[in-house]
Amino acid sequence: MTDFTLRSILHSPDASQRLMKWAIELSQYDLLYRPKTAIKAQALADFVAEFTPSAEEEKLVSKKKESLRADKSSAEPDQPRDMWQLRVDEYEALLAGLCLAKELSIKKLAIYSDSQLITSQA
Repeated sequence: MTDFTLRSILHSPDASQRLMKWAIELSQYDLLYRPKTAIKAQALADFVAEFTPSAEEEKLVSKKKESLRADKSSAEPDQPRDMWQLRVDEYEALLAGLCLAKELSIKKLAIYSDSQLITSQA
């Protein structure tokens, strides 16, 4: 299956000396390697559950919109009517983008990702 090229490189005296040199150089900094854990699909489900408005919240929002329409002096400029695009490659970016879209009151959002899993779940 493999030629074990990596093994032959790591067992060469030159590479061993360079690795030892870097190990000595970096040992003074007390570095600790922690692999990044993956965010599971549950994080997306938790986000949706957290930010889905209840019936009471929807009533409050609709009342606020009606009062803004009635009072034209305090009305904010209209939001863009175009479809907003969110392009991501990790769950963290998707969640951050969804939070931002919620803060900006974006109604139409197209999500693009190179991960079919993320786009299918979203």
